[in-house]
Amino acid sequence: ILREKNVLTVTPEVVDPDLTYIIPIVNVYYDPDKTTATASELSTALFGKIVSYSDNFLNKFGSSFRASKFSAFIDRQDPAINSNDTSLVLEKRVEMQFNKILPYTIKFDNALNHPNDGYPPIVESSGFYYADLSSTASVKPTVVAYLDDDGYGNIRMYKFVNSTTKVYILNQLGTIDYATGKIVLKNFNPVGTPTGDLELKIRTIPARDDVFVRRNQVLEISKNDIEINMIQEKSVIDNNASDSAFPF
Repeated sequence: ILREKNVLTVTPEVVDPDLTYIIPIVNVYYDPDKTTATASELSTALFGKIVSYSDNFLNKFGSSFRASKFSAFIDRQDPAINSNDTSLVLEKRVEMQFNKILPYTIKFDNALNHPNDGYPPIVESSGFYYADLSSTASVKPTVVAYLDDDGYGNIRMYKFVNSTTKVYILNQLGTIDYATGKIVLKNFNPVGTPTGDLELKIRTIPARDDVFVRRNQVLEISKNDIEINMIQEKSVIDNNASDSAFPF
């Protein structure tokens, strides 16, 4: 009788977190008359609060990012802050295997900002070394290359000429599904990076500033990439001031 009622053995499964990094771009409107701190001091203090926000409210399974809650959190940090305007960039860091032709799948698992076909690129990557397939030389030279999208669902690879001009090496290196945030790189064969890193950073813009997670996904604010712009704005307009004096 007891044997039939024994608890079944539970085998735990260890799952590595699938990290998505959030890069907040925060425009903070503050009243200089309500604080003795400088803009730089306010920005430094706010930076630390944002890092704490990531540690306390994100960085765990099942924790989505809610833009309204984050914005309200920013507004509460100092009486001098009138409001803020925050936008987001998402980043995935993909560990590459150099000198091997492999497929890579990158899942943002959120809809991306793509209102219509032909929309300007919303994907950018860090640099990596790649054989320049656009060269006519018998031995293809190695160049620093980057990724973007063409606005029609294709991932392209390009190099810079004269520092600013894009020249495309491949027009169809992979695909991007704007509705799901899924990027697939086909037959990708990088040979290194200028920094020596093993990771390729891929950034994009979400369709919404709410970012959701599923299963083993974890969100984290990228601490080295937080952008805070302090903008002076009087809370009360001086009736004798000109129209151009507010905001300033």
